[in-house]
Amino acid sequence: MVRPRLAIVADTLGERLVTARKQKRLTQAELAERMGTTPKFISRWEKGHVAPNVNHRIALATALDVPLRDLLPAMGEWDEPDLLREEVR
Repeated sequence: MVRPRLAIVADTLGERLVTARKQKRLTQAELAERMGTTPKFISRWEKGHVAPNVNHRIALATALDVPLRDLLPAMGEWDEPDLLREEVR
């Protein structure tokens, strides 16, 4: 049976991430493990301290089972260089 993807309605990317993660009943640590990253990055993305790069957004969409478009920045939400830059671990 194919489940419909969850649609997220929130103002910021961080809020959309928190909403999607909680709808899937995942902790930040569980989401980070699914993505192969750290809970620190999940927290920073949710708080809006840094924007996930394009590859991380794809991984987030997959891990959270949400459409990628829900994780793309709204106009003016993030500067383009932030969207494309790699985060340093």
